[in-house]
Amino acid sequence: MYLNIFKNLYLGGFMFSLFYIALAVLIIAVNMYFSEKEKNTFFVLETTLKWLILILIGIGGVIVFMMHTFNSDAIAKQIGWATGSPFQLEVGAANLAIAVLGIISYWQRKMFWLATVIAYAVFLYGAAGVHINEMMNNNNYAQYNSGFFLWFSDIIVPTILLILVFFYLKAAKSNSR
Repeated sequence: MYLNIFKNLYLGGFMFSLFYIALAVLIIAVNMYFSEKEKNTFFVLETTLKWLILILIGIGGVIVFMMHTFNSDAIAKQIGWATGSPFQLEVGAANLAIAVLGIISYWQRKMFWLATVIAYAVFLYGAAGVHINEMMNNNNYAQYNSGFFLWFSDIIVPTILLILVFFYLKAAKSNSR
């Protein structure tokens, strides 16, 4: 009954990633266009990170939590793993914890953003390592274990966020002088 709601929210791996990034870029662009603040490096980085963290880590993390928790067997199949494992609930809880950090990040800044992005990146880099190991040792090339989802969502996005947060902290230091 409620599983169909969560299936529709997820939109599939490729579309899920592109939808949330497009949503974030649209909100960032509108925010920057209508803001009366000076459009300096600090403002651009702060606005970009505020929305990327909220949407990709916060909202996206809640959706991934729901998928691993309420639609765990379907997700397990798409990753190429056995169904019925309570491990999916643990993955869901980890996603929810990081998502809460992403949501709180809307109101917090600086070192909280760094901690949130590091937690997100460590989790996804760890997941990427597991997926790569599965490909190499078990020939598991399932949809959510390899390809676009692995490289983009588990490696590229967290790397970009880490780079942006480090530039933001540098700009924040310069901006406070």
